[in-house]
Amino acid sequence: GEQRRMGALLERMAPLDLDELGQHYLNRVYGECNALPLADVEKGRTQPRLQRVFVDVRVRDAVPSYAQAMARLGLFGYRRARAGRLVRETRATHGDERRRMTQVLRRGREMEVDAAPADDESGWTPTMRQMDDETFAKLAAAFSVEVDELRRALENLTPLEVLAAQPAPRLVLLGDPGSGKSTLTRRWAGLLAALGQPAQRKDWTDDEQLAASEMLRVFDRWLLPVRVVLSQWAQRLPDNGPAGATGCAGDLAAECWHVWSRIADLHGDSAARQHFLNKLVGDRPAVLLLLDGLDEVTDPARRTTLLQAIRDFVVTYPSVPMVVTSRVRPYAALQRQGDALDWPAATLDKLTPQAIDHFVDRWHAELVATHEWEARLAGERQTHLTAALADTRRAELREMAGTPLLLTMMVKVNYKERLPDSRAELYETFVRQLLFEWERRRSIEGGEHTDLDRLLEEAEIPPDQFVLRLNAMAYQVHDGADRDSVDIPTELLKRTLMNLFIGLEVDDDPDTYDDDDAVAAALKWARQVMRLMADRSGLINWEDHNVYRFSHRSYQEYLAARWMATGRDFRDKFRARIDDEDWREAVLLAIGYQCRVRGAPYDDTLDILYDFWPEQLGTQAATYRALLIGEAFSYQLEMKRLGKGRLARDLHAHIVRDLTALMQQPALTAYLDDTKAQARTRLAAGLLLADLEELPPDLDDLVAVPGAGFRIGKYPVTNHQFRRFIDAGGYGTPDGARPPWWSEEGWEWRLPGDWTEPRYRNIKGFDRSTQPVVGVSWYEAAAYCNWLTERWRAEAVITAGEVVRLPTQGEWETAARGGHPIPADDGIDYPWRGPFEPWRANTQESGLNQTTPVHMYPQGATPGDVWGMSGNVWEWTSDRYEASYEVYYQKGGTYYRKAARARASAVGLRPAYDRLPHHGFRVVVVPISRSP
Repeated sequence: GEQRRMGALLERMAPLDLDELGQHYLNRVYGECNALPLADVEKGRTQPRLQRVFVDVRVRDAVPSYAQAMARLGLFGYRRARAGRLVRETRATHGDERRRMTQVLRRGREMEVDAAPADDESGWTPTMRQMDDETFAKLAAAFSVEVDELRRALENLTPLEVLAAQPAPRLVLLGDPGSGKSTLTRRWAGLLAALGQPAQRKDWTDDEQLAASEMLRVFDRWLLPVRVVLSQWAQRLPDNGPAGATGCAGDLAAECWHVWSRIADLHGDSAARQHFLNKLVGDRPAVLLLLDGLDEVTDPARRTTLLQAIRDFVVTYPSVPMVVTSRVRPYAALQRQGDALDWPAATLDKLTPQAIDHFVDRWHAELVATHEWEARLAGERQTHLTAALADTRRAELREMAGTPLLLTMMVKVNYKERLPDSRAELYETFVRQLLFEWERRRSIEGGEHTDLDRLLEEAEIPPDQFVLRLNAMAYQVHDGADRDSVDIPTELLKRTLMNLFIGLEVDDDPDTYDDDDAVAAALKWARQVMRLMADRSGLINWEDHNVYRFSHRSYQEYLAARWMATGRDFRDKFRARIDDEDWREAVLLAIGYQCRVRGAPYDDTLDILYDFWPEQLGTQAATYRALLIGEAFSYQLEMKRLGKGRLARDLHAHIVRDLTALMQQPALTAYLDDTKAQARTRLAAGLLLADLEELPPDLDDLVAVPGAGFRIGKYPVTNHQFRRFIDAGGYGTPDGARPPWWSEEGWEWRLPGDWTEPRYRNIKGFDRSTQPVVGVSWYEAAAYCNWLTERWRAEAVITAGEVVRLPTQGEWETAARGGHPIPADDGIDYPWRGPFEPWRANTQESGLNQTTPVHMYPQGATPGDVWGMSGNVWEWTSDRYEASYEVYYQKGGTYYRKAARARASAVGLRPAYDRLPHHGFRVVVVPISRSP
């Protein structure tokens, strides 16, 4: 009692220094959020910093406005106006003839002139993105900026820019596993913490200065960062009683105070608490709330309470900027159930090729600067990694590199050994590095085993048995209603290790073992291992006395996957988890582990997939399972290793049959009753078929149009078909000679940009074999037709009196109408001769924002069975607008335009040199007499 009275007296005499507490808080936040745990640097050594290796992540489908692009370049006022004139002039190169284009089109006919300059700025960013390299370079020079600088200014918006554009300062930030959601919250919190501490800014890089300046510009003030890990908050929510959480604003406010006071090492001071809560009120509150990991709160009751608290907090403190992060799929499930937040949502995109290069550069530079990596070796390994990522034969590596977590793993693994080919192999290598290789270099130099090796050796425990028990523990943590995070209860970890030491089964209780000395020895050994892993492994971190934590949820999923794929009951474990979307990543990794890491016969894995293939696709669960198994069959097993055994053939046939049916699903169903959701499901099935190297058997068919005297390609030309042209030397020979199929004018356009393939051939979303080739100019399409004429004559597909060329407008429309006359009702002028329905064609209504496989829409075919003449891509025709200008008509509409633009009567106009992501073509075969 006397001590308490003395403490109260001293407090009144020396009031709490809130500024000092605030500085202490910011210092701790900066340290926590600037840490780079995946670098595995031993404590006590110079630590690499997150801020030094961070690269911007972008938001999918978030194209910057012209004003935003100019602001990125620092062009304002008269400089922006001057830049606008330059864009207009560039776009208006053919302005006079475009005005005449409108006049020659008959009244009432749909027209789209993509190249026309707009009076406003709405289309300027897409126009600049789509410019050929020569024009783009000229524009950059006119802006007085570097080409790369202008390209960066036109990249998709960052999450911060998307947040700034919202009418209320709130955003749900979605992303796939390892996409950088949590890292982004740490980036923002770390920058704001450093802004509040001048000493931390002394050695900032230009990138950090720019990022911090952007935050100040967006928020128009400095904000105190409060980062709440939602799974930890969920675990602290009381279940019931007078102090039980009710899902109100006060619950979240209390959690914010808990975070602030814990980091500031302050507990129970009412003055400090009120000081903090005052920062939440008013029109310009002084706090940024970063609520991380909604998907990791998997207990439905706790998640409901948490979401209610967030919603009520917004009502009580409407001006507080807030960001909630979640994985995509769990949040989509909340949306379907009507439980999601009523906030705007943005999805993180894959890293761009430029961002990948910057990350690789920065990671190597930072690890060299902190003397963790040897400079010469780091340079050699960086060159090796860059070459591996550029290798077209290692497509999976390039795909994985777009995910920040996997790219980090690649960089680390590559520094020490050859990069594996699959995700499962990559995780396996990385987990083993975290456990056993992190100190190997020092051990070799010192001539001693690592500490973990020594502890395992003393206990006579093989390393594989140690990892196996960790697998079982991860499986248990990942399972059940308490799977709210990557947290591991201390008691569970201790029991796992003690059982291993004593030789008990996974689920036994070591405290009931009848040998007290053995239990004491096991406890001592378990504590040593726990301390070692927490301090040094990088796989499992110590959080507090009650909780350890996997350093990333993906490691938990991979170790759980290892347990799922092993043991006599592995089939039962697959059966229990295969339909649970929360286990999707673990199931895929388990399949990869079983056949790519563990080395089990492929037939063992095939047998599992065959047994679990759904008998029919009449439910949402069956559709989910079919897509999951199709993905596993395609990506995890690797087609070239499957061979031609009966089981592989039978499973392949089942998958192809059912995925084709799913891709070509005729209309909305009871379990897919949303237009956009159905389109996404059909697209996923179609892309998996392409990954299985499954092509339409009639891909090269020609269809005779009744009474028209010509044949037309059943489908638009695909990437697979255009690849033949490339392989045949379609873009020239090493000596630079012009192939005979190119016109002189077309070749002159090709040379400055050194075109060697379609512009979007290797761009995700446009690169599958069955998608229409896009990013081809009129010149490339015409050259392809000339080459195909030679090939088909040689193969006797056509006669010497026939040629292949692009269709005229008239031929194209005749084919699109199946030889029928123009309907009186323009609203039914579609290939199927009826009103538009979104399940018949890929247009803006489907919301896919990319091309689809050419055989995805049988319901959109003409009566004569010509496919894809509505939506998907604009198709070049042979009709030039005016002989003195290289501008050609296009037909068919596109995926990003509304259905009205996909009518047979609709027409577009583009310069022949344009190479845009929605430009494709199809061919016709006509008598030579009808060729120009």
